Amino acid sequence: MELVDKNIAIGERLERRLSKSVIEVQNEIYEAVKKVLDKFQLQDGRFSPDQNPTKVLAAINKAIRKIISTSSLKTEFTNFIDDFDQIDKNLQAIHSDFNGIKIPSTILTSAREFQMDYTVNNLRQANINLKFLAPVKQLLFSRVVFGSGILETTQQLRKMITETGGGILARWSGQVARDALSMYQGTINQQIKVHFDFNAVRYVGPLVVDSRPQCVRWTDKDIILDSELASEIKWAYKNGSGMIADTTVLNFILNRGGYNCKHEAIPTRV
Repeated sequence: MELVDKNIAIGERLERRLSKSVIEVQNEIYEAVKKVLDKFQLQDGRFSPDQNPTKVLAAINKAIRKIISTSSLKTEFTNFIDDFDQIDKNLQAIHSDFNGIKIPSTILTSAREFQMDYTVNNLRQANINLKFLAPVKQLLFSRVVFGSGILETTQQLRKMITETGGGILARWSGQVARDALSMYQGTINQQIKVHFDFNAVRYVGPLVVDSRPQCVRWTDKDIILDSELASEIKWAYKNGSGMIADTTVLNFILNRGGYNCKHEAIPTRV
């Protein structure tokens, strides 16, 4: 249990460091957008009805893209993946302790390459457009078209970009980071299960006040045989909460107890 808790702590530390960098970028974006808005035609403190919304949005879009392209975001995410060395060492210790095995280097290498591709793809411009630029532009378009007050608009932008839930970009990148950590460890554990022909999983990790019913059930069981997994997943869909759609015996190690689950399904043999 101590090794699993350590793994969770490593992941949370990497996420916090990444989040700090993203928040700095968010603040830069807000200041850049505010400067652009200050340049546009106003009437009694509001956007002029003669103001061309397309022109405003084009200038905003250019300012945001410039910040994102010159920021260290992609470098930070690359460093984030590189720091998975700490995860590797702890996973080696977990499997040495639980199963008495050494994880083959080929498994670690292939998992790292897959995760790097997956994470970089999530950070592509198309996804930044969808997750960040689109909602910002939608807010601005409605404000410009309806002649909203500049003060009201900048306040709502600040709330969206930097404040609510830590900021829209931070929330999205935080989810990318959590997915990367979860998928990386799950991918390694799944390959270990196949490589060593294990026939069960140990479901381990800390419980909190609002832990999901299935996580409480499975940590109490500790070991779940492959022959039991199908019925346990069915139980979770009926009696639990937060399960990822289409969780099956084949992807249980990846999906575990559901969205943002902090538990580990460690493959083993009984």
